[in-house]
Amino acid sequence: MTVSTAVDNPSGVTFETGGSLSIANGSTLTLASPGTMTNSSGSLVNMTSGSIAFSGLGIVNGGNAIGFNNLELNGSTTLTTTPTINGTLEIKAGGFLPSSTGPNYGASSTLKYNTGGSYNRSNEWNASSGAGYPASVQISRSEEHTSELQSPCNLVC
Repeated sequence: MTVSTAVDNPSGVTFETGGSLSIANGSTLTLASPGTMTNSSGSLVNMTSGSIAFSGLGIVNGGNAIGFNNLELNGSTTLTTTPTINGTLEIKAGGFLPSSTGPNYGASSTLKYNTGGSYNRSNEWNASSGAGYPASVQISRSEEHTSELQSPCNLVC
């Protein structure tokens, strides 16, 4: 499936054997709430462009991991498999990860807090180094973030 313009409100995407999803740069696939991304393909599905947005409640699951370019959270999003964020994980107002599973981050990843208020670090930043540690962190100017900022994090405000 190829997405070249903004697409809104399917309730989910399921990858089966040989399945793929191509989203053009600058385009977003917005999933209705509750929305699901399921990888049952038998291997890693790696999206290298575009964005996926959960409009509210979301679930990332399946027997195999998903590599996201950009992922936007607008509500509680449960990860039952560990995705990799290669672009930006943006947490907006109401967005958070309630499960103990957090994402892995690629070498060029950014964790962006854009909640418009106070936010406490949780499972979106689940390590002080390695795969669960974002390459850079961006905090919008109107919010306060409470966590331990550790080197070599690149913090952008």
